[in-house]
Amino acid sequence: RKDVRSILGKQSKMVMTDLEKELRKEIRDLKKQVEEASLHNKFLTDRLEIWADKNFKLRSGLLNISLDDKLERRM
Repeated sequence: RKDVRSILGKQSKMVMTDLEKELRKEIRDLKKQVEEASLHNKFLTDRLEIWADKNFKLRSGLLNISLDDKLERRM
């Protein structure tokens, strides 16, 4: 019986080790996904800031032009 218990004990340790390996791999994959998502989020935020700056400059320019220039642009 001692042999059977020691074998079962080793198998359960092996199963735990396999589970740990699987969990560590999943954690590694999830960390990569989070890093990629963070990078993509930064890219989109930067793009949005550029768009907002351009939009602000365009709107400011349109608000500050004279009525004659506005009429000229419509024609």
